[in-house]
Amino acid sequence: EGLPSGEAVFVVDDKPDATSAQELPPLLFIHGFPTSSFDWKDVWPALCHKAGRRCIALDLLGYGLSTKPDTNYSVAMHASVVRQVLASTVGPAARVEVIAHDLGCTVVQELLASEPGCSTASSSGAEAPCTLSA
Repeated sequence: EGLPSGEAVFVVDDKPDATSAQELPPLLFIHGFPTSSFDWKDVWPALCHKAGRRCIALDLLGYGLSTKPDTNYSVAMHASVVRQVLASTVGPAARVEVIAHDLGCTVVQELLASEPGCSTASSSGAEAPCTLSA
């Protein structure tokens, strides 16, 4: 997945043939530190293939098979990348359900915090009751 910055984000977008995949929101997987989308390999078959869900996973910049720019990495930067990936895969206003771990949870919190209303579907595609842990 090419970004306007010229960086490349590794994205897996698995679209099952099942009709249910078109009715249910896609699942978005965001990995933690210091890992990659490979973290999800053991749950992917059950959630995506057996359950017939569209599943999207990415390697955040600096991780896995995505490019590793010489820059100051930040949660806001990772959230921006996730927004761009969502816009190009499911559309900017589409609803997704997120499964995240570690750093990925912080990225999701940033996505939610940057959206007015927070508990409604947002332009980032994220939806949650905004329960943040202390």
